This record gives sequence, C-alpha cells and structure tokens, in this order.
Amino acid sequence: ENCFASVQEHGRSGDLLIFINKIAAGVAEYYPEVYIETLAYQEYVEPPLDDTKPADNVVVRLADSEMDVLHGLDHYNNAPVLERIKQWEAICPEGQLQIWDYVVFYGNSGVAPTMYKYADNFKTMADIGVDGYMGEQENCIVTDMWDMKFWMIAKLMEDPYQDEDTLINDYLNGYYGEAGPYVRQYLDLVSAKADASSAFWQFAATTISPRWLTVEDVIAADGYFEQAFAAAEGDDVLLKRLRHARNALDRVIVTNFENYSEKAAEKGIAFDLNEKEVCQRVVDCLTEQIAMRGDYDYDAANVLDIYTRKLAAMA
Repeated sequence: ENCFASVQEHGRSGDLLIFINKIAAGVAEYYPEVYIETLAYQEYVEPPLDDTKPADNVVVRLADSEMDVLHGLDHYNNAPVLERIKQWEAICPEGQLQIWDYVVFYGNSGVAPTMYKYADNFKTMADIGVDGYMGEQENCIVTDMWDMKFWMIAKLMEDPYQDEDTLINDYLNGYYGEAGPYVRQYLDLVSAKADASSAFWQFAATTISPRWLTVEDVIAADGYFEQAFAAAEGDDVLLKRLRHARNALDRVIVTNFENYSEKAAEKGIAFDLNEKEVCQRVVDCLTEQIAMRGDYDYDAANVLDIYTRKLAAMA
C-alpha cells in the first residue's frame, strides 16, 4: 500500500528516482566523483508527477520505445517523444540527460532509410541539452544499410551539428566509389516516400512489407542498383558492398512479389523482375555476409533460412 501511494503521488519514475537518489547519496558519501545512471524506460518513461528530480550525481538515460523511427523527432508522430525529452532535460542536472536510441529493426527487416533523419535528430537533441547518446544498433547483416547508419551516428556523436547532405555524400562516394551517386538516387527515392507516409514504425516493427513503396518505386529502385553495379564493374570490393546494400530491397521484392506483380498488371506496367533471380541474390548475399561477420548478427541465419526455403519452393 505504501508503494502504491508513492506511485500515485510521484508517478512511477518519481517513485524510482526516490529510490535511486537514496543509493546515489550513499555512493556520494564515499565516492563523490562517481555518477549513478538510471533508465527512463517503459513504465518509467514519463517524468515524475511532482517536483521529484534526479540527484546531482544521477544521470538519466531516456529510452523511449514509443518513438516512430521512420520519421524524425520533428514529425507529428514523435510529438510526445520530443515533449518527454524536453521535460526530462528540465529536471535533470545540467549535462546529465542521455538518450538510448533505437536504430535497429529485428528479424527479416526491409527498406528503412532512417539515416536521413539522424542529422536533424542530433541537432534537435543537442539544442535541447541532451549530453550523451547511445544508438542500439545490432544486426549488421539484415538491418538495411547498417554500415552507413553506424558511420553516420559515429560522426554525429563527434559533432551533432554536421551537415546531413555532406555526411551522406561523404559516405556513399567513399564507400561505393563511382557507384555512390546511384545509391544516393535510390536512397533519396525511398527516403522521400517514407517521409510522405504516415506509417508509424517503432523499433520492433515488421518492416518487410512497406506499404509506402509502390511497384513503380520498386522498379525505379532496382534500376538505380543496376546502374550502380554497372559503375562498379570489375571492382570486387565495391560489388560486395553493393550486393549488401541491395539486400533489403531484394528481400522486400521477394516477400511481396505477388502483390507487386498484381499491381503492375492492374496499372499496365511492365514488371520484368524475375522472382527466382532476386531470391537467389538474397540467398547468395546473406551467405556471403554470414561468412564474413555472422557472429555479429543473430538474426541473419534465420533470415537466410526463410529465403533458402522460398528459393527451394521455386525449383
């Protein structure tokens, strides 16, 4: 009854902070240089109901799993998340609000151009007063454009006010060489389509069937990759990187092939993609990536199994 009464008065996060602050006081007595970190997570994500605040040696890390990761913090889908960041910053000691950001999708994930939101998000957080950041970024094989996302986050942690366009071009031209501009065209296309969508993708969402990608978009996206591969012809390193960059799109195509074929027929559009060929690309790429770094992606083998079975069924 006492615990329930405390929650009613202070809120769940306030009740937790009272507990954390007592621990912090004991630590400060013997180790005044040490900080205690606690999570504002799940049922503790809302700030206290009253004037309870973190102690001077307590760092709060906000892990807001309600964020729509497909859109930026300035999107209306994320208005509640942005407000919670501001509310927590207002009660935390200066420099002691940090963020746990979800930048990963689990399992058989599809096209997700979320890295186009990173620069604006970092600027917004820095302007509010967020002092630290950790991006949860597992699944280096099956997460769409994982390497690019990891790189951009690392750069923005060095300086949250860097120009997004410059970062994107630096990465794409540096990592894909002459093929970079074509990958940029592909990413510009899918990012624009995601921006125009009202879809709400939390970090654990199923993303393999993005409704905001039409059959026309898929055909155009595949065409950009064909140009990218032509530009990198003869360079085994670049071709390997491009195969991986294309993999999420290929998985979307195979998973939704019947739907895209039907939509193309309805619209009188030529849909010349070969399902078996695309599925073979998926299997070959995942096999290649698992051989390189399979120990770092616990979902990759399961995703490979999905498409190996699909491919066998097409024989």
